[in-house]
Amino acid sequence: MCANCITNVDVVGGTLLAAAAAARGSIRQLLAKAGVAMPTTEQRDFRVVRFLRDLDLDPVAILGAETVARADAAPAFQATRLAAVMRSHTRSAIA
Repeated sequence: MCANCITNVDVVGGTLLAAAAAARGSIRQLLAKAGVAMPTTEQRDFRVVRFLRDLDLDPVAILGAETVARADAAPAFQATRLAAVMRSHTRSAIA
């Protein structure tokens, strides 16, 4: 696009998206400390345990009892709720 076609809204939106992409890791860490989202390792463990159970495999035999217990204790509803909120905001921003 040429400079004449770019509006101030485009510039501000692009700047905000670039800043959010750059700060994504630190934002996730802040949300995890606040108890709103799971830490990254817990998210991974939760997804892997759920995936293995969907495949009818025993996650305890593959990952170990401690990892499975940690994943089962994770507050999955908060991560799912946060993801749903983020998706709805993203869809409304795009539309």
